[in-house]
Amino acid sequence: MENARVVVIEDDEIVRKVLVRRLEAYGHSVLHQAITIEEARELIADLHPDDRIDVVITDANLARNRRDNADGAEIVRLTREKLPDTAIYEFSGSGSLKGTTASFRKPDLQGLLAAIKNLPERV
Repeated sequence: MENARVVVIEDDEIVRKVLVRRLEAYGHSVLHQAITIEEARELIADLHPDDRIDVVITDANLARNRRDNADGAEIVRLTREKLPDTAIYEFSGSGSLKGTTASFRKPDLQGLLAAIKNLPERV
């Protein structure tokens, strides 16, 4: 897919910045970013199918407050409920999320970019 519309959910600042730069260098638009599970929840709650998000990229283990035991699995569930046709890619060190379109282990950025490129265009 050319010019994918992407949401990035990643708590590691360096990884997030590199990921966003590479996505944009490949012609994709990073529309939203979240760092914590709380920000990700708010972001996903505010999304609408008309926003035409093509890809959500999430880490499996996100920063959270001490009272919250949620993780990337919650992001997958919320995204599937809100945007069922959106591809969800895990970009993590663990490769453990169920329900994603595909999982890529850090630092396999080339594999992630190739997967986005191979997504079918939306009509």
